Amino acid sequence: MGQEEKIIKITEKVQKETIISEETKQAEKIEYVFLLNSFFEREFDDPKQLLDKFKGKDAREARVYVCLKFEYETNTFLIPLKKDLGSSLLKNPYYKDVYYPVPSSSKPEAGLDFRKIIIANDESQYRVDEARISAGQRKIMQDNFETIKSLAIKYINGFKKAAKKNRHKKDSYYNFSALSNFLEELGVKKEK
Repeated sequence: MGQEEKIIKITEKVQKETIISEETKQAEKIEYVFLLNSFFEREFDDPKQLLDKFKGKDAREARVYVCLKFEYETNTFLIPLKKDLGSSLLKNPYYKDVYYPVPSSSKPEAGLDFRKIIIANDESQYRVDEARISAGQRKIMQDNFETIKSLAIKYINGFKKAAKKNRHKKDSYYNFSALSNFLEELGVKKEK
């Protein structure tokens, strides 16, 4: 084996290790979070927009909320993975930026719903754990985490802009947003 062949083999090995290392780093960024009942005990301004706020403690304990966690500005945001976003939402091009599809063979309309993003800055109100979701869904979220995060931040910033003008309840993009319960955390002071 000549010197040139050795250099090529070493380069290929380093490139392969770099790719694996980058994939591992990307996978480590992903945290799946499960909300605890203590999260729902506080008073919310618009509780009907939260995940099953009115179903009661027993119903919430029976249901697991898988959320994708990320940090932005000074807050911890959780994006819920919903098993059914609804075909009317998925088919309407106007709402293409309020969700990210994460389908599986058994849940073809599953996805992350940006309208139901919540803020959970108190770590005692959720637990980080391995999510019981399909390998395909996990791969979609891992491979597209930065894109998902960017789209979620775009939605959050749009909500903040609308809320500052007191338009978040009138704009169809944001009128069903759970973020209306977190105006203080978002630093939103409405214009008069």
